[in-house]
Amino acid sequence: DDCSREAIEQYTGFSISGKRLVRILEDIKSHRPLPRQIVCDNGTEFTSKAFMKWAADNNVEIHFIDKGKPMQNAFVESFNGKFRDECLNEEWFITINNARERIKQWNNEYNSERVHTSLDGLTPYEFIAQIAWDFPHEMVQKTGSRSPEISNFASLIYLKPKRAEKWAERAAGVGALDHPRIGTDG
Repeated sequence: DDCSREAIEQYTGFSISGKRLVRILEDIKSHRPLPRQIVCDNGTEFTSKAFMKWAADNNVEIHFIDKGKPMQNAFVESFNGKFRDECLNEEWFITINNARERIKQWNNEYNSERVHTSLDGLTPYEFIAQIAWDFPHEMVQKTGSRSPEISNFASLIYLKPKRAEKWAERAAGVGALDHPRIGTDG
């Protein structure tokens, strides 16, 4: 996620098809809101009919970076470099299950222990929790509303900040803002 720097999902397998990508995204959708836009490269899983149909069915805009221009998705390129240096190049995976286990551990460490200067020294999970905690209190101060929707909002730490603003504004009857975007290159 470009905003929170969270590594939302790291699928570990020998390859990934468009249909597999859709299953992964459906799993993500079952426990968190979808973004308005996904930024990705032109890999076959992202240009597949299955993925394009899923995006259209879920009202998710697909933004393809220009071919040969990986820096148009700089956060993901940086993330991939860290992942390669700190996990893939450091481990000797014996089985696919061993790889899945170790990559899941690295992902958890990345989200819960690695601080980011772009997040003022917070981890992705700390940043998400702070946004979820701070924003409803700001809405109560601005609107005077103590609606259950705003009060319960602090527990929804997986909402992205922009989506959180939109949700809270709708609950308070203020208006709506734009959704966040998720950057991924597979």
